Amino acid sequence: MPIDINEITHHYKSKIFQTCLGYTNDIEEANDLTQEVLIRIWKGIKNFREDSSLSTWIYRITVNTCLMFHRKNKMKKISFNDVNESLLDNVQNLSYENEELEQLNDLISKLSVKDRLIIILYLQDLSYKDISDITGISINYVGVKINRIKKLLSNQMNKL
Repeated sequence: MPIDINEITHHYKSKIFQTCLGYTNDIEEANDLTQEVLIRIWKGIKNFREDSSLSTWIYRITVNTCLMFHRKNKMKKISFNDVNESLLDNVQNLSYENEELEQLNDLISKLSVKDRLIIILYLQDLSYKDISDITGISINYVGVKINRIKKLLSNQMNKL
């Protein structure tokens, strides 16, 4: 059965945008990256071999597009402080008070690019297997990384 690009856009556009926003912290740049990702999906859909799930393939394209953007623009550290809080609530489904949410997002912004990617994917409720497929690290190491990141963020939150 052929894959419908309109269905992909409808189902994945907000997730793609959320991931792009995590890299750019700029709504306009995230929108531009989202469009770039959708164009890459549209151009590459005929080559999708179903070696992985469609969602994993889409996240790989998204992550690779964001990483290329990051390298190309030599982005400075991302700060989530200016991101609309209601958008973050929707993106991460967190129920923190506003101040705690800002603090957590500030701490996330200080993580390395790879750790930030892993925690963004985790906060989007992707499975360890999906995160493994997207990042290219083993499932066990995904679990280790997530636990380390959560512990680090928890310790830093407790110090505030």
